[in-house]
Amino acid sequence: MGSFSLTSKDCIPIYTEKPITDKDKFFNDAFEWWFKYKFSEEGIIEYKLETTKYRIINEYVRTWRFFEKLETLPEEHFEGKTFYDFLTGIQRFTYVPTMRKDTYD
Repeated sequence: MGSFSLTSKDCIPIYTEKPITDKDKFFNDAFEWWFKYKFSEEGIIEYKLETTKYRIINEYVRTWRFFEKLETLPEEHFEGKTFYDFLTGIQRFTYVPTMRKDTYD
């Protein structure tokens, strides 16, 4: 068996300066919402992106998988869009208090 060793060059993280896009902001908000949202065992969550409506079962795993698939869409689908605009139904009304809760704690 061969040996494996790390050098100091291998341990230096490389950061690139990338401008923050609308897609980055969208998924950052989506993850924060997903992390704080109280999922239930019944019902659906409604979303709308451009002219397409989505109805996803109200479970955290299904919602996470849905966000992973959305992430494969090109950047132009998210230009000028916010996560708040994406939500429809009752989840849209619970979004703002959920996000503001950290501000008051």
